[in-house]
Amino acid sequence: MLYILGDLDINNFVHAWLRHLATGTPEAADLLHAASVDPFCGGLFLLRNIGPQKRTSFAATEQLILYAVLTVYQDPTLPWTQQPWQGTHHHVQHAFAHANTLGRAGVAAALLTRTAERSSRPSPGSRPPPPGSSVDDPPRPTAFEQETVSTFDRDVDAATLLDPTISVDSALKDQSPRAEDLSRRSIIHVAPGTHVWRE
Repeated sequence: MLYILGDLDINNFVHAWLRHLATGTPEAADLLHAASVDPFCGGLFLLRNIGPQKRTSFAATEQLILYAVLTVYQDPTLPWTQQPWQGTHHHVQHAFAHANTLGRAGVAAALLTRTAERSSRPSPGSRPPPPGSSVDDPPRPTAFEQETVSTFDRDVDAATLLDPTISVDSALKDQSPRAEDLSRRSIIHVAPGTHVWRE
């Protein structure tokens, strides 16, 4: 099978990535072991391993395309989540087949819908700002908030790559203020343990 999404061919990249998973030291191997009981964990394992890893140099564009394909397939309403895990190659092949039924624009729209829904949920353990905090000195973001912003940015980047005509603002305008706020923010890592929010 060729790993393509519409006119985007990342076949060589995906084959190299799968070889790395089979012969290298992938992250979150416990998720792959758990997939024998819960297939959804197998998809999570693959998503955890898309990105720069030690001793690899995967290209950013190919990463985003693969990330987009696997992310829209990581949907608990799809039938595969109720079936036994059949391995990484089987999963990736079916993820590409699913993505190609949606097309580039459909995958982009699904990413933004997912992002808006995730961003509108309250973070676990969220609480009001502590007394004495102000706009000029906001409280530090929680680990969950940092991860949400990072995921949000990656989803938007992937959606924009797949469909440059898509309007992020339009996709989010009916969502909560939290989603719109996250779309305007990014985290700058100044020093270990220090974060500055930038509008």
